[in-house]
Amino acid sequence: MEITDQNMAVCFAGLSKAFLDAVNAVVVPETAELVEKGPASFTLTDDYPASGMLGDLEEILDEVAMTNIWQQFARAPLVPFGRAFAIKRAHILADELGLYQNAIKELAELTATHPYRRVPSLLLAGTTTPWLPEATTTGAMVFSDNHQWVGGQAWDNLDHLPLTVANFDTVCLHIEMRQGPGSTPLAPRSMGLVPKLLICGPLNRAAAEMIVTVQTIGGTNNRQYKRCDLRIYPEITDLQWGVVDNRRKPILYAPTPEGARTAAQTAEEADSVFDREEYRFKGAISYKQTILAPHRIQWSDWTLADEASSTTAAV
Repeated sequence: MEITDQNMAVCFAGLSKAFLDAVNAVVVPETAELVEKGPASFTLTDDYPASGMLGDLEEILDEVAMTNIWQQFARAPLVPFGRAFAIKRAHILADELGLYQNAIKELAELTATHPYRRVPSLLLAGTTTPWLPEATTTGAMVFSDNHQWVGGQAWDNLDHLPLTVANFDTVCLHIEMRQGPGSTPLAPRSMGLVPKLLICGPLNRAAAEMIVTVQTIGGTNNRQYKRCDLRIYPEITDLQWGVVDNRRKPILYAPTPEGARTAAQTAEEADSVFDREEYRFKGAISYKQTILAPHRIQWSDWTLADEASSTTAAV
């Protein structure tokens, strides 16, 4: 292919179309079950009501009851993510762009799945990331034993327990008994929270499988069998674990209106072309993401260091 401005524009328009087609064909990963795709926006920061409508309808006596939880807002900053690869000038001259077909598909998959693949890192950071609605009051983290609803009622979503049968029972109980403002069961439909997913890393796989995937243990029925679906996230390389009620998804993901996008560096005077005889093609996406409803998660920050310490103490 002759190198001209017109040919280069056509060339990279074709690569861009292939990229976007591949993005649309990607099947999102399993972690999407925790992620609610929110409205797109151009604003750099948005405040989102942190927990939604909590509590039940009440009898109207002299005036309608108001839910003050909407006073709690979480901020989700807009963050850009991207990746590029080089396209050799010689390959364009030889009409060998087919060599980059797999690179385009892989870049598209990375882009389309990125917000969902970040879920484990959001969970792991929950014990050290300030919960913004309470940052100036209790100073609580996203996962904390120091939360307060508007009005001062305490609640917590953090335990410090290894994954055992008894501790799984305890953590499930904590999320099931959680109450919202006014001491009422949490939505949906004010029937309380129900642990639906047990999340852990590979180091906890054996313990987790014995708890929720084995029907009988020693000839006795396992009452925890299928109480939760099990999710193993390889990004969790420690012993942290938790349970989630995802009937309403706790994590917000809000992309910009343009969604996944491409950019190309095609000018002959560009440094990459002048110095290295290569053009550059980039896939990118900008979005906001935050754990918007941490009350739907009960997390345990147990680590390998805790495990080693407890084992030594037992000896």
